[in-house]
Amino acid sequence: MAIEMLREERDVQPVQFLLNVDSYSLLPTEQGEKYESEYIGFGGFTWKLILYPNGDKSPYGKGYISFYLEIHQDTFLAHVENYTVCIDFKCFVLNKIKNKYLTIQDGKGALMYFDKLRSVQGFSQMVSIDTFKNPLNGYLVEDSCAFGAEFFIIQPAVPRARHEFLSLVKDPKGTTDDVSLNWYDEPTKERGFVDFMPLSEILEPGNGYIQDDTLLVQLKFDVVSEFKLQ
Repeated sequence: MAIEMLREERDVQPVQFLLNVDSYSLLPTEQGEKYESEYIGFGGFTWKLILYPNGDKSPYGKGYISFYLEIHQDTFLAHVENYTVCIDFKCFVLNKIKNKYLTIQDGKGALMYFDKLRSVQGFSQMVSIDTFKNPLNGYLVEDSCAFGAEFFIIQPAVPRARHEFLSLVKDPKGTTDDVSLNWYDEPTKERGFVDFMPLSEILEPGNGYIQDDTLLVQLKFDVVSEFKLQ
């Protein structure tokens, strides 16, 4: 599904990335073909830009320039499965006529989450190709242009929280159940419950605990709380 985009202009250039292209016509010309920047370090992680001059392979990329940010996979190698990085992401196109930057971001202010399975995030519809190539708009001038990216880490890379749901029982209701344990022909001293009852006492025939090679144990327990993990 295409993301609703918010586009506005500002004077200040992007903080992290500024990609100057001197020969835009020499970039890949087919939909799905891309240019990838070098990795740079920011916020303790390593990132790179991915630019699709003629749109990514999704249906939403057709007719648009697509723009993405990728976090290096090494970020997640030494961490648990749910290790996540959350950022606020904006991308930019320089208007050379106005000397202003067209700022593009999620129209609903949604954040981007990077993890082991989602290392690439961005926008299929950064700006339409027709708008970008129209000389009156000032984005592509004498076959040169500039793209940028700016992002701020909202949540440091930490495991996602484990959720525990606890329900307390005001008046515990006692529960009793019978459990039959089949005994072995040659019991040893290791069989039994720790500190529950001396095994020698259970095995003594005169005590009557074992009948027909079966030990009857009655359990009584009170339910005082319940919880589940998610």
